[in-house]
Amino acid sequence: MLNSTELNNQRKTWFSALGLAWELGYIIAIPVVGLALIGRWVDKSFNTSPLFLLIGVFGAMVISGVLVVAKTKIIVNSQNEAESKKILNIDNKL
Repeated sequence: MLNSTELNNQRKTWFSALGLAWELGYIIAIPVVGLALIGRWVDKSFNTSPLFLLIGVFGAMVISGVLVVAKTKIIVNSQNEAESKKILNIDNKL
C-alpha cells in the first residue's frame, strides 16, 4: 500500500509525463500545420503545387526536430541537477 507521500510523488510523475507529451505534441503539430498552410497558400498563389507545401512540411520537420532536441536537453539538465542535489544531500548527511 502506498502512503500519501508516495502517492503524491506518483501523481506528480504522471502529470509531469502528461504535460511533457502535451507540450511535445504542440512542438510538432504547430509548425507542421502552420508551414503546410502557408506552403499551400503560396502554391495556390503562384500555381507551383506541391512545391511550397513540401518545403513547408520539411521545414516544419527541421524546426520541430530542433525544438524537441532543445526540450530534451532542458529535461536532461534538470534531471542531472536533481541527481547532483540528491548526492550532495547524501554526502552532507554522512
